[in-house]
Order: sequence, then C-alpha cells, then structure tokens
Amino acid sequence: MNVAGRTAVVAMLGALAAPAATPQVPGHVLTGLTGRVIANGRPVDWLVEVRLDSGSTGRTVATAYTIGSEEFEFQNILGVDPLDRFILAIDEDGYEPIRRVLDYRTLLPHPRNPFQLEFSGILVLHLEPVAPETPLDGRDGRSRVVDVDRLTASIPSRARDAYRSALEATEAGDAEAAVAHLEAALAEAPDFYDALNAVGIEYVKAGRYRDAENALERARELGPNDARPLINSGMLHFQEGQALDVETGPELAIESYRKAIGFLEAAVRLEPLAAEAHFYLGSALYENGDHARAEVPLLRALELDAGALDAHLALLNVYTRLGRYDDALGEIEAYLDAAPDSPRRNVLENVRLQIQAALEGQR
Repeated sequence: MNVAGRTAVVAMLGALAAPAATPQVPGHVLTGLTGRVIANGRPVDWLVEVRLDSGSTGRTVATAYTIGSEEFEFQNILGVDPLDRFILAIDEDGYEPIRRVLDYRTLLPHPRNPFQLEFSGILVLHLEPVAPETPLDGRDGRSRVVDVDRLTASIPSRARDAYRSALEATEAGDAEAAVAHLEAALAEAPDFYDALNAVGIEYVKAGRYRDAENALERARELGPNDARPLINSGMLHFQEGQALDVETGPELAIESYRKAIGFLEAAVRLEPLAAEAHFYLGSALYENGDHARAEVPLLRALELDAGALDAHLALLNVYTRLGRYDDALGEIEAYLDAAPDSPRRNVLENVRLQIQAALEGQR
C-alpha cells in the first residue's frame, strides 16, 4: 500500500485492516443460524417454513418458521458434517422456490468447543413472485438471468464431486488444488453458480484479477438477487486497488477502489445485514479518500458482527486521518480488549504512544 504523504501513524498501520481467513475445524453441532425473509421488498408478515437441507443426501436436516416477524432461527442442529453442502429451502405458494446454498466459510468452530460450529454470516432470503420464463438473449441460447435454484439442482454429479474436492483443498490450505478442482467443476457445468463464486475468490487470492472478474460477472448474471457475487466483486477490486497502489501509485488504484465502492453499495442495498459488505465498503471509501464517509459502514460492520475486529483497525486509520485522536485511541483499546494475545499488540501499543504524544502536543 502506498503511504506517501500520510502521517507516521497511518504509515505504521499499513495493511493492518486486511481481513484474515479463518480455518475450518470439523464439527458435529451447528448453532446460531438465523436470517430474515423478504417478499415484494418488505419483511414477510405471515408464517413461512424454512428448511435446512443436506446437499449430499437431499434430506431435510431441520425446519424453522417465521413466527410474528420476518426472522427465523435454527439452533443446536446435531450430526453436522462441515463439508456437507447445506441448502436453505423455501417453497411458498405464489413465489419462486428458494434454494440458498450456505457458504462453507461462514461455519466457524466455537473457540472453546471445536465440535460446535457457529454460523457467522448474515442471511436474507428474498421471495420472488412467480414470473413467466425469461426470454433467451439471442446470442448463445442461454437465459439472460438463470433461475439459480433450478440451475443448482441440475448440476451433474462429476461437477458436484469436483466442487466438494475444492472445498476440502481450500480447508487444507492448498489453493492450487482448489482452483484445479473448481475449474474442473466449471468445465462440466459452466453455469455452476457456487463454483463461479468460489473460483472467483481463489483467483482474487492468486492475483488473477481478470479471471476473477469474468467468473464473478457470470455469477452476478446468474444470481441477481444474491449479494455474494457483489461482495466478492467488491473484494476483487479492493484488493486489486491495493496491489496497484504499491505497483503503480494511487492514480490507477483509485479507479479500482471506485469500482469496489459501486459493487459494495449495491451489496448492502440488497443485503443490509451483511457485515462483510459494510466492512469492505468502509475500507474502500477510506482508500478512495472519503474518510468521513468511511466511518458509518465500518461502525455498522461492528454492530452487525462484534467479532469483525479488523473494523476497529480500519476505524483507527479513519480517526487518525481525521485527527480524531481520542476516538483512535478508543479503537486501539477495543481491539486489544477483544484480542489481548494478538500479534499486532506491539505495533498497536507503539501507535498508541505516538497518538498520546500527538495529543500532548496539542494541549
């Protein structure tokens, strides 16, 4: 990250706010799976049945209902295989069926019990009224917008097996194998929605930005009501902006940050409870120079997910840049209180000393 022209404090922070992946651990009990159901742009005010199905067996694992509000909740689901492909399903009269695949990265082990998985994501399920068939686009015979639920159900077994192998490779930290398996899955099923999202993420990690852009563009076409490809596209352009900042300077990086902002703003409109989208939006706004605007989405990310500790570091950057040193100190304290054994402690304590010195100089 180019830090020319920034204060010494901001220069020391560098890429502290970059999120780190959390490794998966096998588990047997799933807890904390909650979400909302939206119909016609509004929260539902009637009872809707939500099923949690196993992708490997096709059987229903558990059932929840919206009772008195749009929210549903699953608790203490036993016998969970973290490598299974879990699907949230709704079949409501007058609406298109929903088959929402859970992102395996949102199933995290409890810090004190590795056999208990906790769902860390934000779920918003959108019921769409039954509509006529979408006309073909006239170029390659494919639908302009494909029904992702029906499409997922038609994925051939070889593609599903390759996708499962990719998840296992990702869990094992073998990015090269994960990409190979995902590309094999897409060779069998070019419109395999989950594989497109997953390979887009892997391409971003590898710095293959144009490949990632192509995969995620198709994912957005297939899933126009799903925030995932929008969030992933925002992450793509945010990371590319950081790389360009180092390689070529801020001029080209700004264009990438602005693209990231556009995708992430669309993501939070579609799924306003997605903490990850708010975090990246705030980070991209900061890098774009919109320091004051960056504060609100970063604070929102923490409201939605108190465990999003990197948002404290991003806010530290924001407040330091704005000269709000008392608030900056508050973010350091909040981070260290939540992560007392963090390897960043020494750096943050040095930053705290610099900020305190700056405050003394103002008095």
